[in-house]
Amino acid sequence: MVSNQNKPLISFCIPTYKRPRQLNGALNSIVDSISNVKSKYLDFELIITDNKSDDSTGLTIKNFKEKISSTNISIKYYKQSANLGASRNLLSATNYANGVYLWFFSDDDFLMKDAVKNFISILESRDFDFYFNTRILTDKNLQKIKEINPQPNLLNGDLIFNSGIKMFEKLGIKIMSIIGFYSSIVIKKDIWEKSCLANMDETEFNYLKILLIAIKMAKCYVSSTPAVLCRLEYRGFKDEDSFVWLDHYLSAFKVAHKNGYNPQSCKIMAIYIMKSFSKTFVIDKMNGRRKGNLFGLKSSNFWFPSLYLNFWFILSLLPARWLKNFYKISRSLIIK
Repeated sequence: MVSNQNKPLISFCIPTYKRPRQLNGALNSIVDSISNVKSKYLDFELIITDNKSDDSTGLTIKNFKEKISSTNISIKYYKQSANLGASRNLLSATNYANGVYLWFFSDDDFLMKDAVKNFISILESRDFDFYFNTRILTDKNLQKIKEINPQPNLLNGDLIFNSGIKMFEKLGIKIMSIIGFYSSIVIKKDIWEKSCLANMDETEFNYLKILLIAIKMAKCYVSSTPAVLCRLEYRGFKDEDSFVWLDHYLSAFKVAHKNGYNPQSCKIMAIYIMKSFSKTFVIDKMNGRRKGNLFGLKSSNFWFPSLYLNFWFILSLLPARWLKNFYKISRSLIIK
């Protein structure tokens, strides 16, 4: 049975930075979803950590606090003294949270009306440490992108796993490629806190490392019912930042490998990352942000001869000045 244990049942942890309009929409969607829950005995809280925005974010939250003052929802706003980066800003939100469960949420996403109710209905019959919500990808106006299926696309219904390790083995890239998506993640605060003590660094995917350690032996539930509309646009750091999308992202799955996750699953994910983001390295090198080449990312557990013929790997061998000339000649190829 669901019990608040004298605590909020869910703490929505929402890192934000300079997106007051999108944040207002995200907050409204969360409150609307909570209001669809019939129980009057459950409390909720919204924890917002602001990466030192210099816009109307503070006023947006002040107005929102007044709007929900008579509900069973509390809202806490913390403005950082400096921009901590996306991952540390999220971790800061989890530190302030008091809920039994932490629900990570991006400031530009939209929670569906039945999402909280569906989550609670699962808890009423089963106890889970980790709950993952299916997302629907949208454009910037929250219109569904018809060409892309829900993620993960579970055609046979919800899935239950005794551990995160088993979840990765069974679902593979279908779950591994989206496991770090904020708005799908719901996790018990106590197992999150224990994992935080085990792993702390400054990378933008540190939160994912913490999550992977936390759920490796945890009971996991993957819901096939879409719960979140996810905008495909700027997510908190630059899409072309190869340090984030290669070095930091790969390091998360190196941590998974060291913590008992299936080696083959981790290697498949590493290949996916390298193929998806190797272009960013070349662009960064061309712009003087990186030196060396993609072969320099080699490690004993994450290196595959099949990638040697990857176009971007070969291109990364060129000096930066040659890359600039190549860019001028083949600009359309680089941008695609």
